[in-house]
Amino acid sequence: MIQMLRCPKCYSALTIASQVMCDSCKQVYFVHDGVLFLTDAATSDPRSPTEFMTYDLKDFLQNKRIFGKTITSGVDYAVKEHSLHIFPDKMLSAIGPLCAGKHILDVGSGASPYLSTSISKHKPASYTALDAQFELLRVGRKNSGGGGGENHFVKYDLACALPVFDNSVDVLLCMEVLEHVDTPQKLLADLFRILKPGGVALISIPNVAIYLYPHKLLRCILSIAKSMVFLNFKKARQTFQDYKKHISPETCWQEALEWHPGLRPKIFRRWLTDAGFSIQRHNTLVYYAVDGDPIYKLAKWLENHSFNVASLYRKFINTVNNFMFAGYPVFKWAGIRQFAICKK
Repeated sequence: MIQMLRCPKCYSALTIASQVMCDSCKQVYFVHDGVLFLTDAATSDPRSPTEFMTYDLKDFLQNKRIFGKTITSGVDYAVKEHSLHIFPDKMLSAIGPLCAGKHILDVGSGASPYLSTSISKHKPASYTALDAQFELLRVGRKNSGGGGGENHFVKYDLACALPVFDNSVDVLLCMEVLEHVDTPQKLLADLFRILKPGGVALISIPNVAIYLYPHKLLRCILSIAKSMVFLNFKKARQTFQDYKKHISPETCWQEALEWHPGLRPKIFRRWLTDAGFSIQRHNTLVYYAVDGDPIYKLAKWLENHSFNVASLYRKFINTVNNFMFAGYPVFKWAGIRQFAICKK
């Protein structure tokens, strides 16, 4: 339902014929490769890594290739696949039935990785992707089967007020976007504005647990201890202050944008309620499987010594995520991504 979109200049309706033009100010917006430009062609998020320009979901699923590189490790593929599927398997399944016949807006959509694999099967009335990166929108359009019809792809600078009419969106997705914008609370207020009364929003942001895993905490403690042994108290103090900033990024948000900030769950809930949302469900997902994790390192060591542990490792991380989703103590807030299903 591209009629939900409004002119970014004067907030009037857009007419779609051979071109897209504002009914009031007569501003013309061009379409290139199936993507509607409601912003300057050069505008993009400066914090978006350039390698994401080549990300292609279908290429990953069919050829085990991501960012132009083929994944040869079974353990590494299990990690990538698990992080890819955990969102649609858990969170989209929770709101999937609500998407049928509804108009969906995906703010900060990237390459729309879940459109063809999860969203489309619920038969929404329309899906509109909004993102600052043209190449990602182009890949999303290609993987969706092309533009036109009920899928729309729109390039827009998310730092500006969203070009969407008030109370016009049935289902809103905003996944892993807030940690990339200068004013996340302002964006949340704008998301609340465009959602219909009774509409559903699925919003995510990294969780501070990413900096509280035992191996990361131990690394910080050892670094401080080493500095103190060598009487370098200034460095010890700086290490401690840096760690405090990582677990409380809301106190230094502009600086925190440089390291992909994760919020404490209670701060995320406060941001959502301050924007006006009613939180229906809030939990974390995604086990922190990276180089520094000792279990990941063990799995990689075994694989390098000819043990086929990929399927066993996949079962392990899936079990941990099931515990997170079920809300078991200790596991409940241990995921590195937190998700909130909200209503207006």
